[in-house]
Amino acid sequence: MKRSTDPVGWSSCGTRALRRAAAWVFAAGCVGVGLGHASAAPQEPSTPPAEPVATPVAPAAAKPNLFVQGARVLTGRGEELADADIAISGGRIRGVGDFQPPANSAAKVIDARGLTIVPGFVDAASDLLLEAEARAGRTGGSELELALSVDPFDDRPRLTALAAGVTSMALARAAQTAEQGLSAVRKLAYPPREAHAAVGGSALHLRIGLGRDRASKERDLRGLSSLFEGAEKYHGELEKYAKELKEYEEKKAEYDKKVAKEREKEKDKPEAEKSASKEKEPKKPREPKEDLGKAAVFRALQGELPVVLHVEDELDVENALELRRKFGLKLSLRGLSRARAAVDSIAKAGVPVLLEIDAVLPNRELTRTPAVARDLAKAFAEAGVDVAYVSGSRGRELAPHLLDLAAEAVSRGVSRASALRAITYGPARALGLERKIGSIAEGCDADLVAYDGDPFSSAARVRWVMVDGEIVYAADRIEGSAQR
Repeated sequence: MKRSTDPVGWSSCGTRALRRAAAWVFAAGCVGVGLGHASAAPQEPSTPPAEPVATPVAPAAAKPNLFVQGARVLTGRGEELADADIAISGGRIRGVGDFQPPANSAAKVIDARGLTIVPGFVDAASDLLLEAEARAGRTGGSELELALSVDPFDDRPRLTALAAGVTSMALARAAQTAEQGLSAVRKLAYPPREAHAAVGGSALHLRIGLGRDRASKERDLRGLSSLFEGAEKYHGELEKYAKELKEYEEKKAEYDKKVAKEREKEKDKPEAEKSASKEKEPKKPREPKEDLGKAAVFRALQGELPVVLHVEDELDVENALELRRKFGLKLSLRGLSRARAAVDSIAKAGVPVLLEIDAVLPNRELTRTPAVARDLAKAFAEAGVDVAYVSGSRGRELAPHLLDLAAEAVSRGVSRASALRAITYGPARALGLERKIGSIAEGCDADLVAYDGDPFSSAARVRWVMVDGEIVYAADRIEGSAQR
């Protein structure tokens, strides 16, 4: 098949190629829309429909400088493209389809024929990088507090997970407390304390249902309601203080003006004969004590932070959905070890879930003790719920095995497309980062994993891993390629 020229406004022939529908996948803000030979999967109920995209013409600055050519591409949202090319510029994907760089172009070309390329895996809840004493402690009210809990001396877990295709991770503690604080999302290609490591998209982690009887669960519900109400009250105090401070500054300026006039009139008098000012100095309002925790909770109330709520059974789910209705939370559910009966209500609410499923891993010592009902992953997939498989509190052992967790779900009846989505787009959506990571589509970060076969085949191996358009792991250059 003759390839078209690149589709991002380099030349008029590129635009003509687009108008001929030369097999492209576009995304408005990293939301995939299949065209041409892309076989689009049915839209899931919880996924907003993508907007139609007109013939795009990108600015000259967006011209691709890297092409990955001839690969089988699994986009992470259900689409599969054979013999497809990926155009990359500035660390972001500019298009996926069938094209080649123009003649005399300085763009780099990676031959990916025979490879299967998937999005970089996203772990939406892990303690992989945290220091041992910090993993079960309470997170503070700012992302910085959690970031400072990262072990700065041991890079091996990070690099091992990266070589296995995990490119982004939300660091989160799993303490036995209702308030667990914020997660911090990191790209694993960079040391955690580097500026480029931070992805953004932190989430507020809370827990409900620490007790098993109804009375304790109701008490937990009231406690979290009080937490949100306290955050609203705190914000109200801040607004009141800001208003009072503005009024004070206006009165203080007027006071200073009058005092200056009085002093001007008496400037020639001896100091002992000068009279005290008759004006009453306004009193400065007292600033509320800073509370980063309440500030973070209020950000969640404003929809700026997603809330990940750890629950156990269907009553916890009922209480969690009540909190969502009452406070308008952008909610995801984690845990769900005894919540099989709540699948339909979660699906109806359109709430994503984070599952720590059990899996038979290559090393018996790593095999997870069953944490959720064995059919739960399949039940959620069939109900159309966006699912994320996470390593959770065993991140150091299990983060390099996200694909094994997905393969375990496939062995229980989950489709391969749904299982792949659960370690790419699903966790990205749970973190509110679906327009940045977790998909192979225009506008997303160029975080890619190349396999030498089908990813779910036991014989397939990671050949290279790309983060932000740079290959950060290559099996032919580094001894000990990622083993599944």
